[in-house]
Amino acid sequence: MRLHVKLLTGFLVAGLTLGADERLSAQAVADNTTLQFALVFSRHGVRPPTKTNDNYNLYASQNFPNWSVAPGYLTVHGAQLMTILGGYYRQYFVQQGLLTGNDATDVNSEYFYADNAERTYATGQALAAGLLPSVPSTVNELANGATDPLFYPVKLNLGSPNLSLAQAALSGRVGNNPPALVQAYKTQLNELESVLQNQPITDPTYAPSFITSIGAMPLTVGLGTVNSSIVNFAGSIDTASTIAEIFLLEYCDGMSSGNIGWGRLSEDQIIDIAKLHTVDFDLVDRTPYLAQTQGSNLLLHIVNTLNQAATGTATAHALGAPGQKLVMLTGHDNQLAAMAGVMRADWALPTFAVDDTPPGGAMVFELRQDPSGNNFVRVYYVAATMDQQHDATPLSLQQPPAKAAIFVPNASTGNAYFDCPLATFTSAMMASLNTAYTN
Repeated sequence: MRLHVKLLTGFLVAGLTLGADERLSAQAVADNTTLQFALVFSRHGVRPPTKTNDNYNLYASQNFPNWSVAPGYLTVHGAQLMTILGGYYRQYFVQQGLLTGNDATDVNSEYFYADNAERTYATGQALAAGLLPSVPSTVNELANGATDPLFYPVKLNLGSPNLSLAQAALSGRVGNNPPALVQAYKTQLNELESVLQNQPITDPTYAPSFITSIGAMPLTVGLGTVNSSIVNFAGSIDTASTIAEIFLLEYCDGMSSGNIGWGRLSEDQIIDIAKLHTVDFDLVDRTPYLAQTQGSNLLLHIVNTLNQAATGTATAHALGAPGQKLVMLTGHDNQLAAMAGVMRADWALPTFAVDDTPPGGAMVFELRQDPSGNNFVRVYYVAATMDQQHDATPLSLQQPPAKAAIFVPNASTGNAYFDCPLATFTSAMMASLNTAYTN
């Protein structure tokens, strides 16, 4: 079983696919800007679930397949995919004139920083191997396994978030009626339970006595805890979100068709069930107050890094050093979602649900300059498709990953790339984030 979805050649944005004529016209638009700097904020590559299979087998009629690495670790296939993607970035940035293609020269122009979890650090190493194949490079991290405020501000109680307000904000997103949300996603929950229980499911509350029904689990919105999660969102949708992503990870890791949902998942179901994952992230990470507490610090550092690159002057709360041309930042999916929530950014990529943050996918920020010397920021999302990941397809300028232009409210212009004047982008982002949750 493999997905065979034709890769769209134009840009996608906000869940809407451009028509054929519009795609062609977007491609035909002359780009007179020059790439000056880029920051790539990537999710780690393919990993197993972060807990052992014992935590998930109670929901299924068969045990989940075993993985070759420990829970939460980057798989061998996942590392291969990130090196392939790093090689694509190398080709692209050389073609754009940002890098020279001489690794001994380019190593001084690139800066790698990753969360210190195994999967994120290993992903940074794999990306570096693709970008700089002939020279060793350093992936920077916070030492001694300490919690990094760049990625986990809530765990460090940065800014002392108001947990009661966070609970209220999320409750408000579902009309203070969690059962209504469950009902709205009954179709996807039934699809999921059908795969798990190996039989058609017409009643989401039904389950054999030896299986715990996810659809029958109460959905609750509770108080988060200091040094942990901003809000306690638990029950059916939350559990379904995790299981839905397991199936996606199985596919992207190149597992055989018989191991992907035990061979019971159709192509369309993988994408449809993934909506349970994206709605979970939309609520927990993109709800405005929750997004600010979790994403403001990252966004501040990215904004300041772009301005540091534009001015050539060392800037507080920036990554890398003045004069460097490429920053590769590696973190997690919930951080990408939270930062996107602050930005009010959306995207749609072939073979993934709208606003999904697939393994290895990244939000890219390019600093560009027009012939008059004006600086612009171009933002887009990039990820290898499910088929490209399953097959470990070599990526190149002729066979690229999927790419979606991102419109940034209060900053983007109306051109084909949604370019943002740097000053306008900076002003809009500073108005959207909350500096109380930064350091």
